[in-house]
Amino acid sequence: MSELTFESILIQVRDALQRNEIKLWKVPYYLDTSSNDTEMMNLASNFSDTLNIRYDYCLAALNELQDHALDKLKSNEELRNEGVATLKVRVPCKRSVGGTKLLSLKVKLADNAESLITLVSQELNIPSNRIKLISGGKVLIPDRTLMEQNVKNFQQIMALEMKVDQDEAKAENEAYDRVQKIRKDAEILIKNSKNDYFKLENQNGEAIHLPEAERTALMMGLLFYEKGRAQLKKDNYNEALILFLEADNEIKNCNASIIKSIDNVALLNLDIVWCYLQLKSIMQLPDAERRLDVCEDSFKRTYGENFERVKSIKNSDMSERCLIVRLKLLKAVLNFHQNRRSEASVYLSMAEQEISELKIDDEKVLMLVEMGYSRSEAIVGLRNTCNMSIDAAINSILDKRQKVEKARSKGKKERYLGKCLQSLGFDVNPKDVTKLTDMGFTRELAAMALQKSNNDITEAINLLQNENEQLKEEMLTFIKPDQELIDKLKAFGFDETLATNILRLNINNFDAALDTLLQMQKDGDFQIPSELANIINTSFNVGASTSSNTNENSSNNKKMKLDNNLSTEDEMAIFDDLRNDLDHLDEDDEYLTFTLKKEQELLNQYKRALGL
Repeated sequence: MSELTFESILIQVRDALQRNEIKLWKVPYYLDTSSNDTEMMNLASNFSDTLNIRYDYCLAALNELQDHALDKLKSNEELRNEGVATLKVRVPCKRSVGGTKLLSLKVKLADNAESLITLVSQELNIPSNRIKLISGGKVLIPDRTLMEQNVKNFQQIMALEMKVDQDEAKAENEAYDRVQKIRKDAEILIKNSKNDYFKLENQNGEAIHLPEAERTALMMGLLFYEKGRAQLKKDNYNEALILFLEADNEIKNCNASIIKSIDNVALLNLDIVWCYLQLKSIMQLPDAERRLDVCEDSFKRTYGENFERVKSIKNSDMSERCLIVRLKLLKAVLNFHQNRRSEASVYLSMAEQEISELKIDDEKVLMLVEMGYSRSEAIVGLRNTCNMSIDAAINSILDKRQKVEKARSKGKKERYLGKCLQSLGFDVNPKDVTKLTDMGFTRELAAMALQKSNNDITEAINLLQNENEQLKEEMLTFIKPDQELIDKLKAFGFDETLATNILRLNINNFDAALDTLLQMQKDGDFQIPSELANIINTSFNVGASTSSNTNENSSNNKKMKLDNNLSTEDEMAIFDDLRNDLDHLDEDDEYLTFTLKKEQELLNQYKRALGL
């Protein structure tokens, strides 16, 4: 009998006990110090008839459930009398029966999680810095108490081992923590560098613009997610899950509306539950159910209540259905372990139908690869055709390339515009600035209106139409003359104060400022127009204050650089290290190209367990 088959029996027997309010740890099933064999056998015979399960299997399930209940009672008594909790720690282990090993460990809930990590380390003979404990969908923090992290008596916890090779261990003085290294390196590149090491864009190649704090949190989360996906592709589920949970924790720092709007959150939750299943972590079912609900809600917003738009959202992009297949399959597994067998059967049937329609001819994939297309392009292109036609797949690939190239070109311009606006002190969405300039408003005034309206484009339009002159005055007090441009004008022989003011009037447009100064020189009139003199004087004071702040910030930046002791070469080395297992990012839609072979295997396992 397979492990899954016995699990199915346990689920049905447990449910029958709950429905009939039978308590195996009480009379008549348990007498003083031992089990009542006669009553247990009678109950097994009864369940065998009602559940249509072999008698010996029913008896084995009842005995296991009784032992579990008695262990829990004993554990509760130890907690009351001695303050010591019993925790069940499940460790993925291919050499063990069922692929996991269960440890029963004693610890005080008031102790830090580090104490539990140490116990697991001793049991497994693995350095404690390579062990991560997971409870309720979160990685336990070593220096916080178990009680603070909502760990309960007799709770099951997952223990995962972070892999490390000898070179890495030596480099980190045998205290190697891949997660912390990724975090440290990513923070340097995301926060400290002016270089665009990472860019945010959607699946169509369009640039995504976010406030700096949101961008940093999302970039960090997505980097952890992609590092996790790299491990997932290698079937390294331990490390993939840890990296996914780190990604989940980072993304939670984003605004709720942003979290709700990005598909990556749905994919992340789907991948976390997939890891739970591959690691046979059934005790994470409550967290798995929550995550699948998040995923399903996101997919429904994108594809419709019954996923009816999955074939039309992206021009019959059938490849998106791979995600729906995995969702339905995981929903089937979840329902199976909750003893909702009929619902599980329905989900399995739907997943099976989808898998049969999405099967790819490997020979056609090879033909497209030999033509110069990537494997990802070949698979997605074939799935996007009605009959897996080579010609239609090529048309789909070329159409996709053209759209992405166009979107990325537009995104590049928007990112450049964003940098220009930031240099002027504006923290606004360049995409919205472009929309306003397309309406005929000047770039700087559009940015000023968006800044005042907190990036509300409707309110910005209202300001531009009804308070245009006031915006112009405010813009002059807002603009900070660029010191490099001031120095260039000084090199032409112009006075620094005059150059500064003219740059402010021309909003740091060097050519326009130079033309203005040359015209003033030609006219022999170096007086600022009187109607703007007051504004300029005010703005000069503001500018001086800002300039002081800028110098201070510049000093801080230098200090940060000094603390990190990083040159551009150092940053490139860090970037290369982070990038070394992320080659899949070079291929658009790579996340849609899994073969569905593992899904088919899982489908067959659960069909057998359900007797289908």
